Amino acid sequence: MSPARLASPARRGVWLIALCLAVAGGTAYAQQDPEASAAFEEAIQALEAERYEQAQEGFGALADEGHREAQYNLGVMYDLGYGVTRDYGQAMAHYRAAAEQQLPEAQYNLGLMYQQGKGVARDYAKAAKWFQAAAEQGHKEAMTNLAAMCQHGWGVPRDAAKAREWDKAAGEWCPSSGEMQRHAREQLKKSSPSGMITTLD
Repeated sequence: MSPARLASPARRGVWLIALCLAVAGGTAYAQQDPEASAAFEEAIQALEAERYEQAQEGFGALADEGHREAQYNLGVMYDLGYGVTRDYGQAMAHYRAAAEQQLPEAQYNLGLMYQQGKGVARDYAKAAKWFQAAAEQGHKEAMTNLAAMCQHGWGVPRDAAKAREWDKAAGEWCPSSGEMQRHAREQLKKSSPSGMITTLD
Protein backbone atom coordinates (compact mmCIF):
# COMPACT_ATOMS: atom_id res chain seq x y z
CA MET A 1 0.00 0.00 0.00
CA SER A 2 1.40 3.36 -0.99
CA PRO A 3 1.85 6.19 1.53
CA ALA A 4 -0.50 8.35 -0.59
CA ARG A 5 -3.34 5.89 -0.06
CA LEU A 6 -2.81 6.07 3.69
CA ALA A 7 -2.85 9.87 3.72
CA SER A 8 -6.65 10.17 3.52
CA PRO A 9 -8.31 10.22 6.98
CA ALA A 10 -11.33 8.42 5.52
CA ARG A 11 -9.13 5.67 4.07
CA ARG A 12 -7.26 5.35 7.37
CA GLY A 13 -10.67 4.94 9.00
CA VAL A 14 -11.57 2.05 6.68
CA TRP A 15 -8.33 0.27 7.40
CA LEU A 16 -8.45 1.01 11.13
CA ILE A 17 -11.95 -0.45 11.36
CA ALA A 18 -10.85 -3.56 9.47
CA LEU A 19 -7.72 -3.81 11.63
CA CYS A 20 -9.71 -3.39 14.86
CA LEU A 21 -12.03 -6.16 13.76
CA ALA A 22 -9.14 -8.48 12.95
CA VAL A 23 -7.26 -7.71 16.18
CA ALA A 24 -10.39 -8.14 18.28
CA GLY A 25 -10.90 -11.57 16.76
CA GLY A 26 -14.23 -10.59 15.20
CA THR A 27 -15.79 -13.40 13.26
CA ALA A 28 -18.05 -13.09 10.26
CA TYR A 29 -20.77 -15.64 9.72
CA ALA A 30 -21.41 -17.33 6.41
CA GLN A 31 -24.48 -16.74 4.33
CA GLN A 32 -25.39 -19.71 2.14
CA ASP A 33 -26.43 -17.60 -0.89
CA PRO A 34 -23.44 -17.09 -3.25
CA GLU A 35 -25.13 -14.07 -4.87
CA ALA A 36 -25.52 -12.42 -1.46
CA SER A 37 -21.86 -13.16 -0.69
CA ALA A 38 -20.79 -11.56 -3.98
CA ALA A 39 -23.00 -8.51 -3.35
CA PHE A 40 -21.58 -8.20 0.17
CA GLU A 41 -18.03 -8.31 -1.20
CA GLU A 42 -18.92 -5.60 -3.75
CA ALA A 43 -20.27 -3.38 -0.95
CA ILE A 44 -17.06 -3.90 1.05
CA GLN A 45 -14.95 -3.02 -2.00
CA ALA A 46 -17.03 0.13 -2.50
CA LEU A 47 -16.50 1.06 1.15
CA GLU A 48 -12.73 0.53 0.90
CA ALA A 49 -12.65 2.67 -2.25
CA GLU A 50 -14.54 5.42 -0.38
CA ARG A 51 -17.62 5.03 -2.61
CA TYR A 52 -19.86 5.35 0.43
CA GLU A 53 -23.15 5.79 -1.39
CA GLN A 54 -22.56 2.58 -3.36
CA ALA A 55 -21.56 0.75 -0.15
CA GLN A 56 -24.67 2.01 1.63
CA GLU A 57 -26.89 0.92 -1.27
CA GLY A 58 -25.25 -2.50 -1.43
CA PHE A 59 -25.54 -3.13 2.30
CA GLY A 60 -29.07 -1.69 2.26
CA ALA A 61 -30.31 -4.07 -0.44
CA LEU A 62 -28.88 -7.04 1.44
CA ALA A 63 -30.19 -5.76 4.78
CA ASP A 64 -33.69 -5.55 3.29
CA GLU A 65 -33.38 -9.28 2.56
CA GLY A 66 -32.39 -9.99 6.18
CA HIS A 67 -28.61 -10.33 5.66
CA ARG A 68 -27.37 -9.85 9.22
CA GLU A 69 -23.79 -8.78 8.42
CA ALA A 70 -25.10 -6.13 6.01
CA GLN A 71 -27.58 -4.94 8.66
CA TYR A 72 -24.72 -4.74 11.13
CA ASN A 73 -22.40 -2.86 8.74
CA LEU A 74 -25.14 -0.30 8.07
CA GLY A 75 -25.40 0.10 11.83
CA VAL A 76 -21.66 0.80 12.04
CA MET A 77 -21.89 3.35 9.22
CA TYR A 78 -24.69 5.24 10.99
CA ASP A 79 -23.16 4.85 14.47
CA LEU A 80 -19.80 6.31 13.43
CA GLY A 81 -21.06 8.70 10.73
CA TYR A 82 -19.07 6.70 8.24
CA GLY A 83 -19.94 8.09 4.80
CA VAL A 84 -23.41 9.04 6.05
CA THR A 85 -24.84 11.54 8.50
CA ARG A 86 -24.48 10.10 11.99
CA ASP A 87 -27.87 8.76 13.08
CA TYR A 88 -28.05 6.74 16.29
CA GLY A 89 -31.70 5.81 15.65
CA GLN A 90 -30.74 4.17 12.34
CA ALA A 91 -27.71 2.56 13.96
CA MET A 92 -29.90 1.08 16.71
CA ALA A 93 -32.44 -0.26 14.20
CA HIS A 94 -29.77 -1.99 12.11
CA TYR A 95 -27.86 -3.32 15.12
CA ARG A 96 -31.09 -4.67 16.61
CA ALA A 97 -32.06 -6.45 13.37
CA ALA A 98 -28.66 -8.18 13.26
CA ALA A 99 -28.56 -8.80 17.03
CA GLU A 100 -31.91 -10.57 16.90
CA GLN A 101 -30.32 -12.89 14.33
CA GLN A 102 -27.65 -13.75 16.92
CA LEU A 103 -24.75 -11.75 15.45
CA PRO A 104 -22.46 -11.16 18.47
CA GLU A 105 -20.83 -7.99 17.10
CA ALA A 106 -24.28 -6.44 16.71
CA GLN A 107 -25.33 -7.60 20.18
CA TYR A 108 -22.20 -6.02 21.64
CA ASN A 109 -22.65 -2.70 19.79
CA LEU A 110 -26.32 -2.57 20.79
CA GLY A 111 -25.24 -3.13 24.40
CA LEU A 112 -22.77 -0.24 24.08
CA MET A 113 -25.49 2.08 22.83
CA TYR A 114 -27.60 1.29 25.90
CA GLN A 115 -24.57 1.53 28.22
CA GLN A 116 -23.48 4.89 26.82
CA GLY A 117 -26.97 6.31 26.24
CA LYS A 118 -26.32 6.89 22.53
CA GLY A 119 -29.67 7.50 20.82
CA VAL A 120 -31.58 6.05 23.79
CA ALA A 121 -31.87 6.64 27.49
CA ARG A 122 -28.97 4.97 29.32
CA ASP A 123 -30.20 1.55 30.45
CA TYR A 124 -27.65 -0.70 32.14
CA ALA A 125 -30.07 -3.64 32.37
CA LYS A 126 -30.56 -3.67 28.58
CA ALA A 127 -26.84 -3.16 28.06
CA ALA A 128 -26.08 -6.17 30.27
CA LYS A 129 -28.69 -8.26 28.41
CA TRP A 130 -27.03 -7.62 25.05
CA PHE A 131 -23.49 -7.96 26.42
CA GLN A 132 -24.45 -11.32 27.88
CA ALA A 133 -25.95 -12.50 24.58
CA ALA A 134 -22.69 -11.60 22.80
CA ALA A 135 -20.48 -12.95 25.62
CA GLU A 136 -22.22 -16.31 25.49
CA GLN A 137 -21.12 -16.52 21.85
CA GLY A 138 -17.50 -15.79 22.77
CA HIS A 139 -17.28 -12.02 22.13
CA LYS A 140 -14.37 -11.04 24.39
CA GLU A 141 -15.14 -7.32 24.72
CA ALA A 142 -18.70 -8.20 25.71
CA MET A 143 -17.33 -10.61 28.34
CA THR A 144 -15.11 -7.89 29.76
CA ASN A 145 -17.90 -5.30 29.84
CA LEU A 146 -20.27 -7.79 31.44
CA ALA A 147 -17.60 -8.54 34.06
CA ALA A 148 -17.36 -4.81 34.83
CA MET A 149 -21.13 -4.54 35.17
CA CYS A 150 -21.24 -7.56 37.50
CA GLN A 151 -18.40 -6.11 39.56
CA HIS A 152 -20.25 -2.81 40.11
CA GLY A 153 -23.85 -4.04 40.06
CA TRP A 154 -24.77 -1.93 37.01
CA GLY A 155 -27.88 -3.41 35.42
CA VAL A 156 -27.28 -6.76 37.11
CA PRO A 157 -26.94 -7.85 40.73
CA ARG A 158 -23.45 -7.13 42.11
CA ASP A 159 -21.55 -10.41 41.93
CA ALA A 160 -17.75 -10.37 42.21
CA ALA A 161 -17.48 -14.13 41.56
CA LYS A 162 -19.40 -13.83 38.30
CA ALA A 163 -17.31 -10.80 37.35
CA ARG A 164 -14.13 -12.86 37.82
CA GLU A 165 -15.61 -15.70 35.75
CA TRP A 166 -16.38 -13.38 32.81
CA ASP A 167 -12.99 -11.66 33.03
CA LYS A 168 -11.25 -15.03 33.17
CA ALA A 169 -13.25 -16.25 30.16
CA ALA A 170 -12.12 -13.12 28.28
CA GLY A 171 -8.52 -13.77 29.30
CA GLU A 172 -8.31 -10.61 31.43
CA TRP A 173 -8.72 -11.94 34.96
CA CYS A 174 -7.21 -9.83 37.75
CA PRO A 175 -6.42 -11.58 41.05
CA SER A 176 -7.32 -8.95 43.66
CA SER A 177 -10.67 -7.25 44.14
CA GLY A 178 -9.05 -3.79 44.10
CA GLU A 179 -7.40 -4.51 40.77
CA MET A 180 -10.67 -6.00 39.54
CA GLN A 181 -12.60 -2.81 40.34
CA ARG A 182 -10.01 -0.57 38.67
CA HIS A 183 -9.93 -2.83 35.64
CA ALA A 184 -13.75 -2.84 35.40
CA ARG A 185 -13.97 0.96 35.44
CA GLU A 186 -11.19 1.33 32.87
CA GLN A 187 -12.75 -1.23 30.53
CA LEU A 188 -16.12 0.51 30.46
CA LYS A 189 -14.47 3.88 29.80
CA LYS A 190 -12.53 2.65 26.79
CA SER A 191 -15.28 0.55 25.18
CA SER A 192 -15.87 1.33 21.54
CA PRO A 193 -17.99 -0.30 18.85
CA SER A 194 -16.82 -3.38 17.00
CA GLY A 195 -15.70 -2.50 13.47
CA MET A 196 -17.00 -3.54 10.08
CA ILE A 197 -17.36 -7.18 9.11
CA THR A 198 -15.29 -7.38 5.94
CA THR A 199 -15.47 -11.07 5.00
CA LEU A 200 -17.99 -13.86 5.11
CA ASP A 201 -16.38 -17.11 6.25
